[in-house]
Formats: sequence, C-alpha cells, structure tokens
Amino acid sequence: MPFLPLAHFVHVIAFAYILAAELPVYFAVRMALHGNQSSAIPDLVPRLVKWISALTAGALIVMLPLGIVMGVSMGSHDVAGPGWLTATWTITVLWLFLLIAAESITGHWGRRLFLAETVWRVIAGLGNVYDGVVGFMGQGQTRADWLAIKILIFGLLLVISAWVRWRMRPARYALLDSIASGAPPDLTGPAGASLKALGPVVLLTTVLVAVAAWMGINKPF
Repeated sequence: MPFLPLAHFVHVIAFAYILAAELPVYFAVRMALHGNQSSAIPDLVPRLVKWISALTAGALIVMLPLGIVMGVSMGSHDVAGPGWLTATWTITVLWLFLLIAAESITGHWGRRLFLAETVWRVIAGLGNVYDGVVGFMGQGQTRADWLAIKILIFGLLLVISAWVRWRMRPARYALLDSIASGAPPDLTGPAGASLKALGPVVLLTTVLVAVAAWMGINKPF
C-alpha cells in the first residue's frame, strides 16, 4: 500500500506533537497564574492555549483512521470491507471540520458547536474504550493485544480530552475575550481555577501518550 509509509509518518508526528505540546502549555499557564507580569508569557497564554489545544485535539482525531489503516496493513485489525475505511475517513474529515468551526466561531453558535464536538468526542472515546477491552479479551476486530491496549488508551485520551475541554470552558471564554479585546486574560475566579486543574491531567495525558507510543513501536505482546 503506497499510502502506508505516509500514514505511519503522520501517525508518528501526531504522537510526537501531543507529547511535545502539552507540557509547554502547562508551564506557560503556570507562569501566567503566578503573576509574572514582567514576562511576555502572560500575553502569549491566550493564543498559546487556544491553538496548541486545538492542534492537539486535531492530532487525536487524525490518529484514529491512520491507526486503523496501519492495523489492517499489518494484519492486526480487521474491517468489514473497503466501505468501512471510507466511512472512517469521512467521519474523520467531518469531525475535523466540526473542530475547526468550534474553535473559529465565537458567540452562541460557537458554544453550541463546542458542546457538539465535546459530546461526540466522548462518544468516540467510549467506543474506542469498548473496542480495546473487547479486543484484549480476544473478541471483536483486533487480533493483537498490544493494539487492543493502544486502542483502549486512545479512547481514554479522547474521553480525558473531552473532560478537559469541558472543564476549561471558563478559561476558554476568558482567553477568547482576551484575544478579541487585546487585553491580558482575566485568570481569576472560575477561569483561573479551571486552568490550575490542568497540570495533573496534562501529566496523565503525556504518560498515556508515551505508553501508547511505546506499545506501537515495540509491540510487546
């Protein structure tokens, strides 16, 4: 399959991006919350959090069809037929458009799209958790235990990312207002509290991504 090398490359890049992006956002937010107003960091926080968070969410989405393509090519995952792969790519493209719209549109419709994307992220995540558990039990479409665990972790990452995006709504709106007005973000009250809760979850996400990447590279069982 000529597409396979490209799929593998993009899959690895997506993993690397998520690993490299989460921690800088966390530490930038910490610097801003500690009131380091003499630094340029507080002014960068709104755009940094907005776009890196959006790109991380998009990277998770893209990893779904790429992982299926590689699993099928290695004989570690079965699909019902070519139509299933087409449907997976179609859903992925529509999901990416929904994410872009949710990140770009402000106001009432932007919040509705954000809610819709978050709900769908939970549904897709739970579906992958189910597939991973069933595959590890020797059922379903997954033939390798390492891939079943990787699918399970991927589902957990989607659910966790949905929770983070929902939990950080106050900070998200404060950051969007800051970008629109050009003023420093108001990181007090609920907005600041939601950002302070980010650290442990970011570290957990980083560990899960690292474990999933290790599973994909070493295929231990």
